[in-house]
Amino acid sequence: MRGRDVLFYLTYAIILALDVLCVNIESLEQYRVITKPSVMGSLFFFIIANSAGHPKRKITLLIILTFLLLAGDLSFLGFESEVFFLLGFGCFFLANIVYIFLFQKYVDYQFARVVIFSMFVLVYAFFFMKAIVDGLGPYFYPLVIFMIAAFNMLQAAFFRWRQVNMASYYLVFIGAIVFLLSESIVAMEKFGEAIPLTDYLIMPTYAIGNLLMVKG
Repeated sequence: MRGRDVLFYLTYAIILALDVLCVNIESLEQYRVITKPSVMGSLFFFIIANSAGHPKRKITLLIILTFLLLAGDLSFLGFESEVFFLLGFGCFFLANIVYIFLFQKYVDYQFARVVIFSMFVLVYAFFFMKAIVDGLGPYFYPLVIFMIAAFNMLQAAFFRWRQVNMASYYLVFIGAIVFLLSESIVAMEKFGEAIPLTDYLIMPTYAIGNLLMVKG
């Protein structure tokens, strides 16, 4: 591992830790306008610094991805406002679509894995929707569409099996699971009953999930 990468991971971890502190310490909350966008901002610079030797299309999509995530982060800072929530919702929906474009090139559908994945999606979707359906109101159909995009992103990551090297596969697939977990926690906080330690889980799962996918 290069020293430059180690320095980035350390910086990324420090920025993430500072943001979690700002979420949980009321007197520091005002500084989230700096710490929260700095997470994806640092990932953007990581992409640029490691762009040499990679296809232009891939780097372009990754840059678009980080800007969407950054825009979503800034929108969610105004979480109490429905307008800002919708903007953030839209940005994260599009981010899932960009991930699908990034992974789709390497997808190979295999019957046995289709069955396994479909069973997982059905079970997860059933319990997730059961937990939040009463609070969805007019967001029911938008959330269903969002879930379809999120599960397709996870599917594209899952079906890269043996189409890429195993390090890439596991980084992307684990990252996709962690990112989906982050999105699920946000939805639970908005529409259902917030799970314990929500403020300690959302940003770490979000930041780690995206870092793993970008690295993979």
